[in-house]
Amino acid sequence: MSSNPKISVILPTYNRAHLLPQAIDSVLNQTYKNTEILVIDDHSEDNTREIVFSLQKRYQNIFYFKNEHRKGVSGARNTGLEKATGDFITFLDSDDLWMKHHLQESAEILTKYPAADMLFRAYTIYDLADNKELDKVTLSQKTARKFRGKRIGHELYHFIGRELFNYFIGTHKNEFCIVTVVLRKKLIKQIRFDERLSISEDTDFFTRLCLIKKPSIYCLNIPSATIRLHSYNTLSGQKDIAVLINRLRCHIYALNKYLQDKESLGLSKKDMRRIKKELAIRYAKLSFQIFKERRFKESFSTYLKSYHFFPDISLKIEIFEALKMIVFFLTPREYFKRLQDIKRTLLKKSF
Repeated sequence: MSSNPKISVILPTYNRAHLLPQAIDSVLNQTYKNTEILVIDDHSEDNTREIVFSLQKRYQNIFYFKNEHRKGVSGARNTGLEKATGDFITFLDSDDLWMKHHLQESAEILTKYPAADMLFRAYTIYDLADNKELDKVTLSQKTARKFRGKRIGHELYHFIGRELFNYFIGTHKNEFCIVTVVLRKKLIKQIRFDERLSISEDTDFFTRLCLIKKPSIYCLNIPSATIRLHSYNTLSGQKDIAVLINRLRCHIYALNKYLQDKESLGLSKKDMRRIKKELAIRYAKLSFQIFKERRFKESFSTYLKSYHFFPDISLKIEIFEALKMIVFFLTPREYFKRLQDIKRTLLKKSF
């Protein structure tokens, strides 16, 4: 491989013309210059096209592709993967940013360690509304120990992909974020994002990648990206329940898919037991959320699915969720709304 490998930056976008230029600028301002920026317009209805065209007049490494119809973030990323010509692949959402040394440092590590298939980085979460940093997401020592991460340098860790499979199917803080990853193109020739998933499509992508390719994964525990929260990617109030139900349904779909593809994914009996345990947890949580919407019959049938996959886990969750249900129905709705407002206020003041 060249000492100056080309990096393909896949940048999906939909109706974010007001944020897109900042994301593109964060790539153009990188100290690493051998890049191609693939803007994948998922059939936007704003002036995204005009903004990209104006930038193309000044920068020859910006390329624009528009999907003929909305395909979602998975479909947009898949379009980018088909168009990419670089040695390395990376992803940047149109509302997020990179620090200027992100690609330089990542390329140096992947060049220094030829056995490394992909590299993740730590990142920060920023609230655009309040114009302040909310959190810094780094790899915890607990995660490193639990999933057998080996420290090989200053804040640099090495994982075996087969071990991180257990991380990605669980319910963990997102310490491995798609906006920070840089990976070798040859690693993903036959793997694409599942376009049936609207949430957690990146987690599903990494899960299948770990099982099929068993990659050597590195993680540099120094932040180099910023995830920006704003009104277009956050919901509150009653909509939270609908979002959570959708998220749980996506998780359940993906976990069931792994069981169906157990032979091609090379799942062991231990792997299948772990997946069934996670399915039981997700079905039980989904049952509670559906119960909160007073769809009692559907809630009960969903809970039975949880019990089917892992009775012991379901019974433990049942007791806890039952207590939550009692509190939920005995507490007036206006109290819940007030508690949510207090929680948001305290959260903002804590940073």
